[in-house]
Amino acid sequence: MLLSTNGTEPLVIVDGLTVPNTAALNSLNPADIQSISFLKDAAAAIYGARAAGGVVLVTTKRAKSGKPTLEYSGSYSVKKIGLQPKLTDINGWGPMMYEARFTNDQFPTTDPWVTYANISMYAKKNNRIF
Repeated sequence: MLLSTNGTEPLVIVDGLTVPNTAALNSLNPADIQSISFLKDAAAAIYGARAAGGVVLVTTKRAKSGKPTLEYSGSYSVKKIGLQPKLTDINGWGPMMYEARFTNDQFPTTDPWVTYANISMYAKKNNRIF
């Protein structure tokens, strides 16, 4: 934020129009600015009490005759998880779950995960991949 010596924000005028505050200067393309002038004290007095902090006069470049031009500046980014584990499919999941729950941890055959593992192994055995 621009502040004058008395702590007041200056009046900003772009091509003869007053802008709400100094933050509006951030929306101007620097390539479009022809000149910037600063007025303070007596020179700014013609703008009245609003110019107690001084005046910033901005003049932008005028249009030129001929073909219009369009300029574009853009960017994009892609985010990707760095270390992704290899995931298994249903054919590898069934035997792995069966071994973990039934064989290693000795859960009963009524355990839901053992049942799901049996269903997936049955589907693979009978070519009923879902």
